Amino acid sequence: MPLVSYEITDVDGTPTGTIVTTTITGDFPGSPFAGLRYRFSDYDDSAIRVLRIAP
Repeated sequence: MPLVSYEITDVDGTPTGTIVTTTITGDFPGSPFAGLRYRFSDYDDSAIRVLRIAP
């Protein structure tokens, strides 16, 4: 199993949610992979209801 680390490079609040951008580094082809965006669009203090992950 490859070891993987994530580095948060940006957090942006938008009217439709929060976008967290990361760089992922590990023992896999294409490492490091920069610019992966996690889009949180429906969440509160107790749960994330919608999360989209995209390059």
